[in-house]
Amino acid sequence: MRDAWENMTNLSAIIDLDTEVENAIDRGPAAPLFDDSFFVTNTEDASSNFARGYLNTGRQVLSAATDVLRRQAELCDSLQCFFLCRALGGGTGSGLGSLLLENLADHFGKKYILDSIVWPSESKTASIVEPYNAVLASPLVTAHSTAALVVDNAALFNINQNLLNVEPVFHSNLNQLVAQVLSATTVSARFGGSLNSTIEHTLVNTVPFPELNFLTASLAPVVNRRKYRYNRASTKDITLECFLPSRCMSGVNCGEGRFIACHLMYRGDVTPRNVQEGIAAVKQSRAVNFVDWVPTGFKCSLNNRLMCVSKESELAPAYASCCVLTNNTAVSDVFETTLSNMRKMIEKRAFVHWFVSEGLEEGQFQEADERLQQTIDDYRECITAAEYYYEYDDEDVSGSAPTTVPPSPLHDGKSIGSVSRSTPLVTTTTGDTSCPPTPVRGRGIDSPRRRSTGDAGSRRKSEVYFSDSGLAGTRPLKERQKVEKLRSSLENGEDEKVASNLAESHADDILSLISTGEA
Repeated sequence: MRDAWENMTNLSAIIDLDTEVENAIDRGPAAPLFDDSFFVTNTEDASSNFARGYLNTGRQVLSAATDVLRRQAELCDSLQCFFLCRALGGGTGSGLGSLLLENLADHFGKKYILDSIVWPSESKTASIVEPYNAVLASPLVTAHSTAALVVDNAALFNINQNLLNVEPVFHSNLNQLVAQVLSATTVSARFGGSLNSTIEHTLVNTVPFPELNFLTASLAPVVNRRKYRYNRASTKDITLECFLPSRCMSGVNCGEGRFIACHLMYRGDVTPRNVQEGIAAVKQSRAVNFVDWVPTGFKCSLNNRLMCVSKESELAPAYASCCVLTNNTAVSDVFETTLSNMRKMIEKRAFVHWFVSEGLEEGQFQEADERLQQTIDDYRECITAAEYYYEYDDEDVSGSAPTTVPPSPLHDGKSIGSVSRSTPLVTTTTGDTSCPPTPVRGRGIDSPRRRSTGDAGSRRKSEVYFSDSGLAGTRPLKERQKVEKLRSSLENGEDEKVASNLAESHADDILSLISTGEA
């Protein structure tokens, strides 16, 4: 068995600007799993400088790294996804990592990219310029990665100290937790299950729009192997545990935000009925609040393979485990903290000369600031963006049903949720009734609240307002004509005829107008 294990090598490329990581792997117990020909190193590091890693030293190894990635891709029978593991606080992770991300998007544009990024935290910092590096690299993450798993070192430290009772905590302990998340993400692709989910399904269902591609992760159960030899927690318990703030690896309290998507990945002795009970318990606890334009938020996958734990890990194995990937608006709080720290530094021009001397223009700081602020605004607007708009042909004066913009993949066009607003975010005039395309990496698409295409003269625009009961009122001229026709018909005693004619057109809207007194 050991001979067979030693003859196996994984499909991974270790790319760094110094030899420290390569030397650590060669000295470790997993050295036989790595092929030395897939290591790419350099003699000069990035010195915690995004500009140095992106514009100078990173480009020295880009050609060799591209060749290694190409050779590994050729070894795959059915290449589905690339996984990038890096830290945005350092110069190599932010600079060289962004170069590799752009390179993968150019050469493998149709493949998915899951970018596992360690976001800088205030309490666990290795360099004073971490906010600069993270903010400068964040626009490239949004532009080229399918999804980005946000990891916070401070949150991982707290999990190891408070839940696993590990003292002292090393970076290897942090990596073992992140490895469990990446393993759970791919377990359905590697092994079959009763409710299988491919990597494509996972990423597409958790990322509604390319601009909203930052994910958070939670894992349960998290117990010390010395206390629990073999954990027998129920499916209901581990499901509820995943939504506790102390289990989140991204340093955010998801309960304070709104969920855009949620993917529960179960492993071990779990049945579909157990999953239903667990989700019902989560709904009853009201720990999860979805945005109003998401009709169904939970996606589940089941696999009978137990969670695999290394001998060096303090994490106890379990008969049943759950890993949750969520897209939550609370992640914007992490970005805002880092952006605020950067603005304080840029106001005093602290350390700016380090980046300018490596070839970075000062205007790029402002550009990166604006793009990250746009991402923050996009997440926050998800909470209130619940207005959708109807379109009418000029020839449609009565009787016929309105032409509606087909619902996007975010909703089914019916289940809107409870929203009460008096004014819309924007009004839209559009002649393009095609659904928004499937999220494509490297190319942004306009969300329904920002889309504006077509000839303004060919369509009439109307504003639709939603309340708890559905449509609360419409304002276009033609709808007013329907109201006047209904009023005159009712006065002439033609109630039944009018109700029959309007049953399939827009009766609910007109009755709502009457009930609100607007008719």
